Amino acid sequence: SSQIPVGFRPQEHVALRRELLQFSGGNLVIRVPNPPYRCPPAPYERATLLAWYLKENQIPGKVIVLDPNSEPVAKPKGFLAAFEELYPDIIEYRPNTQVTGLDHGRKVVATSAGELEYALINPIPDMRAHPLIEAAGLGERWGLVRPPRFVSQADPRVYLIGDIVGNMPAPKSGAIAHAEATIVAQEIAARIQRRSPEESPVGLPSGSCYSFVDQEEAIWVTAELTLDETSGEVKNVVSSDQNRSAQSGQVAYAWAQGVWADMFGG
Repeated sequence: SSQIPVGFRPQEHVALRRELLQFSGGNLVIRVPNPPYRCPPAPYERATLLAWYLKENQIPGKVIVLDPNSEPVAKPKGFLAAFEELYPDIIEYRPNTQVTGLDHGRKVVATSAGELEYALINPIPDMRAHPLIEAAGLGERWGLVRPPRFVSQADPRVYLIGDIVGNMPAPKSGAIAHAEATIVAQEIAARIQRRSPEESPVGLPSGSCYSFVDQEEAIWVTAELTLDETSGEVKNVVSSDQNRSAQSGQVAYAWAQGVWADMFGG
């Protein structure tokens, strides 16, 4: 609804900031979507930073996280530790909780565990690829590629990358999408030079993801897609540091600046 900005569409962050500046207290509810969705750690990072904001500004309120999953789907150890150790009186984490309805007029959200009143809500919706993907016959909820390459199953002239891909074991993150774009650009350049895709080496993306839990401390995870030459299966190798630290926060800023410089120029 246009009445409830969630921050996944253009300009919505401006509306969210305005709502937050006007927030004077009460329940601030976040609904975690059913996976898969864009940027798996995003709802939990939002929760910690919103809690930090309330704490920093002494706003009497709670951040209530309604999660259909049994634990955070990304960096669970690090986020749960932040919830319990940094914001025990502010964040209320409710796992295994589905949202079943929303009455924005009454400011009530219905859940599998009963109704909950709120002052402000951020109901992040379940996600799918843009309807163009289905209309073009490239997939249904998500686009389908021919692993280990990002060529569409439906049309070898079409490449699919980023959030819209449904059958690669890669997180739907900006860092991974950026890496995939570089790989596909190189393959398209090779095709322009009249080399078939099979003549190019297989390129698979890797990426890092940092999440802040307060104004200076962060946790991180990396994802690296690898190809099993025997089975032909693409696998995702994950490593992480879920112990929050200011050092990881400093690295996060440097990482972001490097990615932005690569995407948009120095």
